[in-house]
Amino acid sequence: MGEEVESVGHRVSVAAPLIFTIVITFQLLSGWLERLKKKGGSTNATVIQLHVEIKQLLKEASSLSRPSTFAQAAKLRRLAAAKEKELANYLESHSREMKMSYDLYLKVLFLFKVLTYFVLICWFWRVPVATISQRLVQPFGNLLSWRTGGTLNNHVMVGIIPWLILSTRVLIRVGECPRPTGVFFGIINLILLENQLPLFILNELYSQSGNNECFMKLACNYFFPTHKEVSTEMDGVKHFADLHRTFYRPPPLDHPLDLKTDSPIEHLYSATKLVDTAGLIFQKHKKNQSEENQFREKRLLLHIKLKKPSEICPTSCLMHCFKNFSCFKRLRTRMVVPQFVVDDGTEELFRNLMALEQCHYPSEAYICNYIVLLDYLINSKEDVELLVEKRVIVNSLGSNQAVAEMVNKLCLEIVEMYSCYRHIADDLNKHYDSRWNKNMASLNT
Repeated sequence: MGEEVESVGHRVSVAAPLIFTIVITFQLLSGWLERLKKKGGSTNATVIQLHVEIKQLLKEASSLSRPSTFAQAAKLRRLAAAKEKELANYLESHSREMKMSYDLYLKVLFLFKVLTYFVLICWFWRVPVATISQRLVQPFGNLLSWRTGGTLNNHVMVGIIPWLILSTRVLIRVGECPRPTGVFFGIINLILLENQLPLFILNELYSQSGNNECFMKLACNYFFPTHKEVSTEMDGVKHFADLHRTFYRPPPLDHPLDLKTDSPIEHLYSATKLVDTAGLIFQKHKKNQSEENQFREKRLLLHIKLKKPSEICPTSCLMHCFKNFSCFKRLRTRMVVPQFVVDDGTEELFRNLMALEQCHYPSEAYICNYIVLLDYLINSKEDVELLVEKRVIVNSLGSNQAVAEMVNKLCLEIVEMYSCYRHIADDLNKHYDSRWNKNMASLNT
């Protein structure tokens, strides 16, 4: 029995990747030929020459602007029009010839694929090509194990025909997925909320490869290559979207969230009003040595703090500040905010994380709380410009208006039960209403 299992395992380990490689090769070749067919072939020397001649004729015609040369200019334009017609006819015939050629290539490829699949079916007939845990494929185990002997050691023995069908459908489905541009979008489809698979299923499938490396560590190294410590803190994570939410450490709270003291923010002034009218200072978070060793700045995105003058300048130095006018800056309240990098993938990432919190973490919606706070602070492109100037926001979109619209749209239809930033919002409103702070702001302008 042991020899039989070992023999089956050896054949499976060779057959499954071999067949999948063959299928993906045919899919890639077919897709490549289809794209070339739609493109109609590359621009050749004849097309380039005709374009040059047309451009030269039109240039000469436009240079003949005197009344005595109108007839010659009209003749040149007629010649250019004839060349354009010749070019159109050539492109049409060339495109038709190219499509016929690619149709022939596609037919030959299809016949070769059918012949290859037939050889594979004959070769692996009644031989399992892959094994999958029985609990993952119920109630389709009997269908997948057709002509291969059913199950062995609680694993379904997948036959050649079901494996070919599965491989083809998976590749077709992957080919239908949109392919946005940008480095970040290589992982966007993996964290879309509607695409999530439980991690225990992915871990079970990964274990079939025979690799002993921890799947969670592998996933963390892929998504967060510069944060090696993350994999040790991800116990209980449900899927990839939840993994990204857990990556951001929740803001430090000195008490459990309470509906009375931590209710959703109802009102807050914009960033420009807080700075221009009330003298607030926005400051980028500066990490200390202990934070650098434990967590990188990106993980501390939600750690927003409000530092009052008593925390910045001790009482003993207040008299010195009154004597030195330039020292008045120390008497202004500071809002310390970790740097927020906005790029092409930011909206998709946070939209999925916020949807996840709305569904599964309504009482711990830290990401939603953070974006809602930004929504109050950012009402226009001037607010974004201010925060970019203070290095609180890094704008990789290029447009401050685009960042403002993105933040404002993210908060549409968002319902909050609590807000972990309610105390900060209340303190900012009190700061804005204070006559002392407004006078201090006027002194610094």
